Amino acid sequence: MSAKSVLVVGATGLTGEFLLPLLIDQGYQVRCLVRNQAKAEKLRSNISLRVLNGNINDPVALRSALEGVQNLVHIPSILSVN
Repeated sequence: MSAKSVLVVGATGLTGEFLLPLLIDQGYQVRCLVRNQAKAEKLRSNISLRVLNGNINDPVALRSALEGVQNLVHIPSILSVN
């Protein structure tokens, strides 16, 4: 990934819906860590996004999603975090 890469946790929520286009417009390569596959489908239609299946409560999935990423935006629902 380039120096302008970001992992967004919470991308399927309301804040993520507004944030993702802004990041893409700023030239970021955007990865999204998504646990709800039904909600992830709307993200998969955007070819500028890389959608990864996983949960922030899973250290292996989170570590894998962060590999090579220079920035992290963490905006999940408070109910999804242990």
